[in-house]
Amino acid sequence: LENKVCDVNHRDNAGYCALHEACARGWLSIVRHLLEYGADVNCSAQDGTRPIHDAVENDHLEVVRLLLSYGADPTLATYSGRTIVKMTHSELMETFLTEYLTDLQGRSGDDPGLYWDFYGSSVCDPKDESGFDVLANPPGPGDEDEDCFSDVFEFEFSDEPPLPCYNIQV
Repeated sequence: LENKVCDVNHRDNAGYCALHEACARGWLSIVRHLLEYGADVNCSAQDGTRPIHDAVENDHLEVVRLLLSYGADPTLATYSGRTIVKMTHSELMETFLTEYLTDLQGRSGDDPGLYWDFYGSSVCDPKDESGFDVLANPPGPGDEDEDCFSDVFEFEFSDEPPLPCYNIQV
């Protein structure tokens, strides 16, 4: 892979590639290595199976998390209509995927399963009811080293319309 002698996305007769096999077997280090060398995280076999489907069906949670961090689309179903939530075999995997998809799609404020539901701000609370003053001693420009400003954000401007979806990898 390092010498680019072989294609990391090479497929067999059924359309499966090395990433499918590594995800199905739970080989986290191999999955990471393949992704680092450009494996298509959303590659589809002839039946619509993607690497994330293989990882979910075989209950490899860390592989699923890695695939999602590389931009795998959890909303894609196989061509027969099976989604990743329908493929789960463990309660842990089902809970993780349900909550992940919920974060992607958002929930209504009255949903009891919404964990990120806030009912106000500490700025509005009286100071004697809060544990500490959140706004006391905020960091200023003199408190930080110059190294922290070395991160650069780049913006691309174009006359073309933006793509409908962005995957940001951090």
